[in-house]
Amino acid sequence: MKERCHSGAIERRWTRERVVGRVITDAEVVGAAHDFGVRHGAKAVGRWMCGPVAVLAAGVVLVATGTQVAKAAFPGANGRIAFTLQEYIVVQRFPGSGETFPELVWSQIETVLPSGRGLRPLRACPPGGCFDSDAVWSPDGKRLAFFTGAGLAVIDQDGKRLEPIRIPSTIGAVQVAEPEVTWSPNGRRLLFVAGRMPGLIPHLYAVAVDGTGLRQITSMCSDEPAWSVTGTIAFRAACQRPGIWTMRLNGSQLRRVLYNRYWPPVYPDWSPDGRELAYTGAVSDAGQNIYVCTATGQHIHRLTTALGTQPAWSPNGKYIAFIHDDGLYVMQRDGRRARRVVRISPTSPPSSPYFVISSPSWQPIAR
Repeated sequence: MKERCHSGAIERRWTRERVVGRVITDAEVVGAAHDFGVRHGAKAVGRWMCGPVAVLAAGVVLVATGTQVAKAAFPGANGRIAFTLQEYIVVQRFPGSGETFPELVWSQIETVLPSGRGLRPLRACPPGGCFDSDAVWSPDGKRLAFFTGAGLAVIDQDGKRLEPIRIPSTIGAVQVAEPEVTWSPNGRRLLFVAGRMPGLIPHLYAVAVDGTGLRQITSMCSDEPAWSVTGTIAFRAACQRPGIWTMRLNGSQLRRVLYNRYWPPVYPDWSPDGRELAYTGAVSDAGQNIYVCTATGQHIHRLTTALGTQPAWSPNGKYIAFIHDDGLYVMQRDGRRARRVVRISPTSPPSSPYFVISSPSWQPIAR
């Protein structure tokens, strides 16, 4: 494993994280986000990342960047909530330049009960530290797919029996563009974001859990996939024609269901019955909030009024977990009675170190 840092088209990644306590200007956001053609609002931070780069197989490389994973809730009783916790330090790009960037120190997955009790890391860190991120629960709630410093992997709910997803080398120069993965409703496949060199334009790829049967399923620039229990895939158009789109695995029934000319919606998440989508959106510079609509993009309702992002439905459909300034929250599906489940210290750049919490995913338990 080696480090690749902060310069050149291959190393550059535009990622979105909730950085606690800092409100950045629209000019900062719009200018930096141009590469992926999406604007991000107050308290959404884009950055050039330096992260571990590991070879999975010949011609297959994962670049760990730490963006939020898209997903979908599967029906069941409410289990534990998995999320990513990361520590960054602020360093100078060049000595004496005054230009700084955040550098990832470690990243680990933790899980917690909806009550806020029972907080624990998913697994013990291997020698050299953890670079785990963006875990998503399987439909049966017994496994999680996530990204390590060495690539995409599946692990049991108790943090044991880690199984790397070894993609055959026959796919050529395909690289995992962003650490975003979601399960198929039957738990047999994974959908993730990858691209081909030299441009590394993100597209959606499907692969069996054993690493076989890889195929590209979108032709348009796309990321943030979420696979519903009904088999419909939602994703974000990352370049041209921005918005949230839906389609079937075979590419049929492709349509744009959500679009906002002012601020394209992001982070789609399916309800456990597949009838509704929760997502992050904004209608002004005041910031991003959580919204809910039908599967066809109708009957839009705003749930939060004091900011919020990265929604994750509960398996029983009665609650939604989300990220706020100072931690992980849970609210009722109508936006009422929001309460904090996990708190992080409200420090942010230029403070060093600082912490980022992201990527909630709710475990379904068989009734």
